[in-house]
Amino acid sequence: MQKEEIFKRIIDKAVLGGWQPQGILKGLLDGTLATGMETNFYKFILNSSDNAWYGYIFDIEFAKAVWGNKIHNAEKMRTTRDVCPDCGDAQVTTHISANYELCYEFHLRKLVIAEDKLKYLEKFVMT
Repeated sequence: MQKEEIFKRIIDKAVLGGWQPQGILKGLLDGTLATGMETNFYKFILNSSDNAWYGYIFDIEFAKAVWGNKIHNAEKMRTTRDVCPDCGDAQVTTHISANYELCYEFHLRKLVIAEDKLKYLEKFVMT
């Protein structure tokens, strides 16, 4: 999947989860600004030298809309087949405090340290 498609899908997932974008993105998504230009916007923002797209993916309300605000069930995830029922995460974690983190906190922490942020987000938009 191309990076623009990953970014678009994660934005769509956040909107479906209740996140309300602001500014240019809001106008693009509600059709009041530059109808049909969404793909160009995603490409432009992903290629910006200042990583402006980080402002979206690291937004707390965005993260809550994507991963949820429930306690991350890491204790149930002892094998790669186990999945957190609240956020769909299938990673085995050895971080003991993960048992007490909320799903969005767990994933924001993982996203911050991920080398390829879009690759990390991709697994949440594959369905």
